[in-house]
Amino acid sequence: IKELKLNNFDTQYIEDMSYIFAYTNFTDYIFLKEINTNSVKNMSGMFKDCGYIENIDISNFNTNNVEDISSMFENYECLSEINLDNFNEGKITNMSGLFSGCINLKKITIEKLNTENVIDISNMFYDCSSITSLNLKSLKTGLTENFSGMFQNCQNLRSLDLSSFNTEKSTTFSNIFSNCRNLEYLKQNFVTKNAISFSGMFYHCDLLSSLDISNFDTTNAKYMDNMFYSCSSLKSLNIANFKTKNVEAMSF
Repeated sequence: IKELKLNNFDTQYIEDMSYIFAYTNFTDYIFLKEINTNSVKNMSGMFKDCGYIENIDISNFNTNNVEDISSMFENYECLSEINLDNFNEGKITNMSGLFSGCINLKKITIEKLNTENVIDISNMFYDCSSITSLNLKSLKTGLTENFSGMFQNCQNLRSLDLSSFNTEKSTTFSNIFSNCRNLEYLKQNFVTKNAISFSGMFYHCDLLSSLDISNFDTTNAKYMDNMFYSCSSLKSLNIANFKTKNVEAMSF
């Protein structure tokens, strides 16, 4: 299929558009400006495993009622840039796997993306191996419970400033930075008092030479396995504040 026109589709009352373009192989263009998304609540998997189009324009999407954008662009391997600044209404609760597997994605514009009600942000950038930097200072994460795998396999990411993240409600940080092999700088002020899992958190952060986790509260932690596995550049690590009486797994 070279192109898709939807000008005859009446979509004004449709609430679920999940996977509507998933697993297709469009090579030229999808005429997205013809789609009425006024009533849509679910956009999960919308462009999952989608064709060979490098860039798509969804700036016309009305996202007033959208709650779920999980896996929206998952494995969209040709996607090189995306702008989600029109996703600004604050009803989104699920962003898990949003860009997962977008291996050629280099530019993401999400400064106006409203995340104030997001609960699940896990695997958001999983395997985004072409990204070298991210500006996430505008993301509001006060209600977010799941950060697992958020940056996992972002192998060319050089630096991350997450000092604006509110992680007070988070229960898991497992694999959040796992396999970020070129990450050299990380700034965070994570509140971890409710976290149960830290498994693989810094797994294979090969170039991270300093790490300040003196702010970590591990009172409720159960899983710490592979937390610092192969952090071969770390020169020192102070974990004197760690409480481990509830920990069940601490291998490697």
